[in-house]
Amino acid sequence: MMANLINSDVNCIGNEPTLRDLFVVISQIQADIRNGNEQTAIYRSELEAAKTRIVTLENAQTSTNEKVNSLKQDLEQLRSYYRKNNFILHKLPETSNETTSTLVKEVHRVLTEYMHINIGLTEIDAAYRLGGKKSDAARPVLTRVTCLWRKYEVLEANKLLKEHHLSVTDDYSVEARNIRRNLIPYLSEARRTNHKAFLRKDKMLVDGKLYSLEEVRSMNFNPQPQDTGSKPMIHPERDKRRADNGQSTPQTKKKPVSKATTMNLAQFKFHKRSPSPHDAVIHMYVSGIVFIQVDT
Repeated sequence: MMANLINSDVNCIGNEPTLRDLFVVISQIQADIRNGNEQTAIYRSELEAAKTRIVTLENAQTSTNEKVNSLKQDLEQLRSYYRKNNFILHKLPETSNETTSTLVKEVHRVLTEYMHINIGLTEIDAAYRLGGKKSDAARPVLTRVTCLWRKYEVLEANKLLKEHHLSVTDDYSVEARNIRRNLIPYLSEARRTNHKAFLRKDKMLVDGKLYSLEEVRSMNFNPQPQDTGSKPMIHPERDKRRADNGQSTPQTKKKPVSKATTMNLAQFKFHKRSPSPHDAVIHMYVSGIVFIQVDT
């Protein structure tokens, strides 16, 4: 058999290939194709098995993520329930020999004497300082009362602490406190431009509508004063004071306005409030500048 194959190869080299030679080559190619198809089928089977395992793992991961999110929500609800009777007293002087008992009594004194709240000492469930002592500044005091309505009474009486250089805030989560801190510049600018703006938990209420931090940031609002180029900003009240003091004022053409403030058009735009006799009337005098004139 081996001799025949050798002779066949020699004949193929020396002579033109015969039909038998071509048949042998074709048979070998067909055998290779069959082997390749079998190997491809094996690879395809392994690939399908891998896909099945991947789908199973993805489903398990999705189920795990759903359980984790559910546990996070439950944990946040528990934390909110734990904080619901809490409030934080700021800038209460801190002494070196302070104890839990003396701190509770001091908080009770602030509530009764400064805020005029008729609350018993036993209604203060707990009071302790937040964070470690790192400087001479007084740490905030987290206080828990036994009744939720007592907490609301304390928060409503917060304005009475202003003359004593103290303040009371709600006990928000760390995430909510960070969001509120980032909303402060936008709150200040909204109030500066004659909008009714307040912080409500981790959102900002402007003219009756709630805005999240992401929504405010997406409005391209810049709380910092913007450069107006070579054009001077027009401030009628300031210019009037300069004129009274004999100082020169920028020479800019403008129509008489009263009690005007200015804002750049690129600043963030709130939804306009429903018109009323005291609403601001907006006039445009210079490109990019809006003057808000309050009718009197």
